Amino acid sequence: MAATAGLIGKAAVQGTVVTATQAATAGAIAGAATGAMGAIGGLGGTWLGIRVPQWMAPTMTERKLLEREGRFIWRLSLGFVFASLVSVAVALLFATLPNVVMYIVLGNMLMAICFAAVCIIRGMGLNQQIKHIRQTINPDEDPNPTWIKDRMGLSTEPSKAKWVGRRLTSQRRVFGWPIYDFQVSDPTLSQMRTSQLHARGWIAIGDKATGFLAVGNHARGIFAFGGRSLGVISMGGLSIGLVSVGGAALGLLSIGGLAIGHSAIGGGGIGWQAAGGGAVGVYSANGGLALSGNIAEGGLAISMKYAVGGLAKAPEANTEVARLECGKSWVADYVNTQLIVNNPYEFQKNVMIYGTVVPVAFSLLFAIGVPLLMYRRKHES
Repeated sequence: MAATAGLIGKAAVQGTVVTATQAATAGAIAGAATGAMGAIGGLGGTWLGIRVPQWMAPTMTERKLLEREGRFIWRLSLGFVFASLVSVAVALLFATLPNVVMYIVLGNMLMAICFAAVCIIRGMGLNQQIKHIRQTINPDEDPNPTWIKDRMGLSTEPSKAKWVGRRLTSQRRVFGWPIYDFQVSDPTLSQMRTSQLHARGWIAIGDKATGFLAVGNHARGIFAFGGRSLGVISMGGLSIGLVSVGGAALGLLSIGGLAIGHSAIGGGGIGWQAAGGGAVGVYSANGGLALSGNIAEGGLAISMKYAVGGLAKAPEANTEVARLECGKSWVADYVNTQLIVNNPYEFQKNVMIYGTVVPVAFSLLFAIGVPLLMYRRKHES
């Protein structure tokens, strides 16, 4: 009986070890896969953001300029993603060394800030070059024919255009501003090369829009929605605000494909506290792949202090102390730490849905909705 009990006990221990190993392996795979999907989603958004302006350029000269700048941004994005993945690999290999994880977290944040700064500075210079080209080159003399412009009916002749911009202004004014102001250029090649119209009002919709509620290619306001938006609550392709949502989002609370801020949620989230497909946080990180200086929860979680995950690397990893500390994170009410350890694939699915799929789907719906506010079919009265 004693021998039998011993064999049963030994088998139970071996079973527990195998189960733990399988969970750790599954967690590593889930974390790496989710982080990679977040990176792919971000790169996909970058590619689309580069290609569409090239297709829409009124002249071949402008298109070549955009292609040259696009290649630079694409290579920069690839380098950023590659460096981020390398930093995670280094953190995984040397997680037990003093301060290594913190240095890597801070390095990732600095890298993200530099990446955003370069994109903004290059974008400002590019806008000036495009303005000069549109003022000096006629689309009739240097055409850029593309399928998307054919589908939209873009032409140098307004009579052939299928869409027109909305233009109307409220007669009523409050504190000197009209209640609403719509100032959108017709999407013809001849107007694409001239200065954009600027809408100013409490509700402003235009090529450029400034107002309490602003919608446009360039939007500034309390609530700002557009290709590039700046506001208290900001949503768009590139958005900056206290609450910022977009393909690339920078703000106190930022949500997007690439989110940078105090609290960041997205395919790639970088901030004081971050969550998403790949999350890098100074205080806390929650995600498929989580890297933090203090608290990390995820399929693959690496931290200087406390980590809970399918595969966790930290002085306190998957211990009761770690679970208690991770319970203090900002998303603790929405994350089941036991689920992360026992079923990292389920956790990965949730992270992909809320950290990557939802922001990307929102961005696509937003990209469709804004033009419908700005343009109307020509046959409409």
